[in-house]
Amino acid sequence: MAQVEMFAAQANSPATELTAAITDVATTVSVLDASKLPDAPNIATIGVDESAETIKYTGKSGNTLTGVTRGFSGTVAKAWATGVGVARYFTAYDADALRENVTEHSAQLVDNSKWGWGFFQRILATTTKIKLIGDSITEGVGATGHTVPADNPIIFDNGTEIYREGDYSCRCWANYFREYIAAHYPSISFTNAGIGGKSTRWAMTGANYQTWLGPGQDLVFVMLGMNDRSLGDFEMNITNFLAYVNANCNNMIVMIPNPTLNDNPSLNVEVRTINDTIIKVCQKHGYFYISHYVDMLKYVEDSGTPFESLLQTNSGSHPVDEGYMFMWNNIQNKLKFTSDQTTFSKRAKTGYYPFNTHTFDSPITEFAYGDTIEQISGAVASNFPEAKPGSLRTYRAKEETDYSYQEYKVYRSNNTYLRRVDFGVFKEFVAVGNIELALNFASGEKPITAYPWGISYSAMQSSSTGVYGLPDNLGGTVVTYRTQATNPYNYQMLYQYGTNQVFSRNVQSDGSWTPWKCMNPITSITRTFGFNAPINSMTLSGLTATIPTADTTKNSYVVSPKSVLDTSIFFSYCVAGTTLYVRLFNASPTAITPGNLEFDVTITRK
Repeated sequence: MAQVEMFAAQANSPATELTAAITDVATTVSVLDASKLPDAPNIATIGVDESAETIKYTGKSGNTLTGVTRGFSGTVAKAWATGVGVARYFTAYDADALRENVTEHSAQLVDNSKWGWGFFQRILATTTKIKLIGDSITEGVGATGHTVPADNPIIFDNGTEIYREGDYSCRCWANYFREYIAAHYPSISFTNAGIGGKSTRWAMTGANYQTWLGPGQDLVFVMLGMNDRSLGDFEMNITNFLAYVNANCNNMIVMIPNPTLNDNPSLNVEVRTINDTIIKVCQKHGYFYISHYVDMLKYVEDSGTPFESLLQTNSGSHPVDEGYMFMWNNIQNKLKFTSDQTTFSKRAKTGYYPFNTHTFDSPITEFAYGDTIEQISGAVASNFPEAKPGSLRTYRAKEETDYSYQEYKVYRSNNTYLRRVDFGVFKEFVAVGNIELALNFASGEKPITAYPWGISYSAMQSSSTGVYGLPDNLGGTVVTYRTQATNPYNYQMLYQYGTNQVFSRNVQSDGSWTPWKCMNPITSITRTFGFNAPINSMTLSGLTATIPTADTTKNSYVVSPKSVLDTSIFFSYCVAGTTLYVRLFNASPTAITPGNLEFDVTITRK
């Protein structure tokens, strides 16, 4: 049964008073200060003793309560004079509602040791066959591609009526379930015995219930009620049918159908009443149930999704593709398929496809509206980024297709890729953020097409043999920028290990690389030379200094003093190997002791 409505309290129950007398049938009540009463809808008490009256109001306009129900919850409506107190007290209704809702909630917690996390995997681990029993919503009517092939297996034959199984490819909840079982539990047989137009009354006619279920059943799903006619008849029939199924299978799961856009009490029991009746029966007998009726209503309320995107609008009672996707996601979450199953997001409208439902080339039109997630593995993953398994998240916009996109997270990696829809067609995947590639990945003349889209990093080792094709045979970090489809816009940067040198190369139109070029060819260092001995007239003196990695084969060097030398002193320098030599010449007739002198050394990459 549905939860009893409960109302918000008001801290400390402050009182106001009537500003005008009211009769026992008045439906508006004026008070001195309506801010002392909770927002509508809510209840309030007029008076303070055993003669007090509880009222329910549905609106507040200034200091006037509107939409007032008099004599609420068994109290007596009466006339009240000006000045009588009005307050939000704790009432008998509050106590009764709390008790009833707690009792109902406790009844829903059926055998938690059985229905906790992972319970469905435990059931499937010992299951040999699954059977679905239901009407056209189980069969898949309303889903894209639904048919009943003439050569499909017979699911019911009582000698008078013969029915065959619906097709296996239409996008209904039953086929999503079938695909999940085939991918994860291939040894389990799966039968969809949904028959359009059937009801619990038909099931309990003659021996139909026995023929429909069949002998030796293991795990059975039952979803009926949409085609039943009278409440008394339905409650009796659903009770008897579920009792028979439960007694003749190892595990039974009951489901309640979705709401419709054409509930008409003159034609059938409203789905709301079907929902309440099935829940009452399940709670009484301890059956596990899933209410698509309650959960879809909540989903629509939370997400703002229109019913028309989930259900048929042509006076039908069936879901359409997005509605069936909702039901499949709801089943997964209620049955807790995995212990770390992500909760179905009603706000984000996140759904889950079975493994490898789609391929790299699947167009956006094959995905449900909103967010969907599926795992990509095996051969299907070969065309996805890095040719590795991963999680594919797809957002399909309903209003404008070109707002849609996909995100691919590589398995056991932090690498993420994104591609968008442009004029209805997916563009290339591009890396989101930075991608770390394997050690020495960026070696030799590996073409730009071997690199992932976006910005990627690869650590490179030094090699005396030049096997990696890097400048000076020194390693470093290679950063690859593959951001455009046109080759010349893509390039690489090498940050050389142990030096301040940075190199770059570009992709040419034919896809080949230009030679590496140094991006910072001029560097400067300062060296101090100590000339602490006297330099005699007409003689040379000097000191040597080492320059790190000096190499005259690739660099040229220019030396100059940082300050003015004595006018009588001249200098010269040369580089041999990794040693810089500086010599001073004294042109004066007397000896000079220069002391410590600083020289700037400019190194230019040839």
